[in-house]
Amino acid sequence: MRKLFIFTLVLFITACATGRIESLKRQPNESIIIANISVTNNGIIDEPVLTFETALSGKTATVKPDDFGYIYFRVPDEPHFLSRVGISGGKYQNIPQYFLQFIPKDGGIYYIGDITLGFEMGYNWGMHFGLIGALAYDSRDTDNPSIEIKNNYESARRYFLKLFPDALDIKELSVKYTENRPNRDSQPDSLSKSYKRRKMIK
Repeated sequence: MRKLFIFTLVLFITACATGRIESLKRQPNESIIIANISVTNNGIIDEPVLTFETALSGKTATVKPDDFGYIYFRVPDEPHFLSRVGISGGKYQNIPQYFLQFIPKDGGIYYIGDITLGFEMGYNWGMHFGLIGALAYDSRDTDNPSIEIKNNYESARRYFLKLFPDALDIKELSVKYTENRPNRDSQPDSLSKSYKRRKMIK
């Protein structure tokens, strides 16, 4: 329940904030993630809000793409997955757990791709009212969006260097994703707890 309250508060706060970094400063064991994001649902969604969650500690990072579709934000060096996509008006769509995942490490700066997410479930974008509404909404099974990931590393690197000229060492980081698995509470055998404690992405 506390987690649901915190997420609702974060979603409210990010209506004004972007979640994007303004400097390259970061704590020990904290990395920077770069991606270009496009979200469609019977047309392009303007200013989507993406929430990433750590697989182990449950910490979240919420970020909006900039005017050119890029996100760049800090995360702990832990396994992460995309957990929600929000749209204007406070509505959001849950993403099945472990659908899209990555593991930053060594306090680096990582590009994870040009990612296009496609939804065909407009009626499932929802708002909840109060704790009971939140519990009911979050307990629903949700379908995976379609996903396409392209590697435009050089373009992303040039763009990020214009914003942060000191970011000389930008690396590529592989992501994993799972298709056609509608139950958010299930997870593939390869993502058991023992597996999550080991390195998921080399």
